[in-house]
Amino acid sequence: MTGKAVLDAIQRPNGPPMLLPMDNPNPGDRLVMGEGNQLGFEAPTPLPPEKTYPKREFDLFFDLNGSGTSLVDVLWSDFHESLTLEKIAFVKMQAMGIASDASAIQLYFKALAQEGVTKNTGYMGFTRSNKYASSSSRSDTVGHNSNDGALRFPTYGTAAQSGYGQGPGNLTFDALLHPHDDAAGRGVHMYFNGSYHQQTSYNSPDIEQTAWSSYAQSVGISGFDVGFRMYPNAGALDRGFFHATVVLKEAIDV
Repeated sequence: MTGKAVLDAIQRPNGPPMLLPMDNPNPGDRLVMGEGNQLGFEAPTPLPPEKTYPKREFDLFFDLNGSGTSLVDVLWSDFHESLTLEKIAFVKMQAMGIASDASAIQLYFKALAQEGVTKNTGYMGFTRSNKYASSSSRSDTVGHNSNDGALRFPTYGTAAQSGYGQGPGNLTFDALLHPHDDAAGRGVHMYFNGSYHQQTSYNSPDIEQTAWSSYAQSVGISGFDVGFRMYPNAGALDRGFFHATVVLKEAIDV
């Protein structure tokens, strides 16, 4: 003969009985003791939502020492997966002590139309103010990029290679880039302020300020769609540091 016992309480050896729950639990409920030794089921306390913080600037850092890289591609999505050109106000760049392994160099910057693909047209002009190591005078001049879509620094001389007997070029600068085009193809502009050692025996570095924008009424660079490429005009970079920061029009939560 079989049967079942229906219990509504459990008697403890030393204490009052525990009253069993009358309701059925839901998945994930836990058993708790209430008033009057009444057992019951309780949903777990939810975790508080993860805090987010607004952030307007995102940065990337590159250690070029011993890297032997011939180019550095920087994508907007490298800073944060949600970033696109439309969200960016401008870009800040800093370089410290950059030099190439095989040649005196200038650094070139080109817009990326898509990952790995540069824009190779865009007529841009520059104005330069330069203090030469070999002279006590300054020199001011203007020029252009012959419609090759490149912005470069320096525009006067070249920074000595890393193994040069008189010392490396130590190309160092602060720069600001406005990466947006306008309807007339004249929205992009860039500013450099920096120094470098030429491949000479002079003890002192050259100091240069250079600004780039559209040249006359010609069509400039049509925007930095997905990012930019930085590369030397000869050899591979094997010395120095590079730091890029995007400044957003509006902060995003991260």
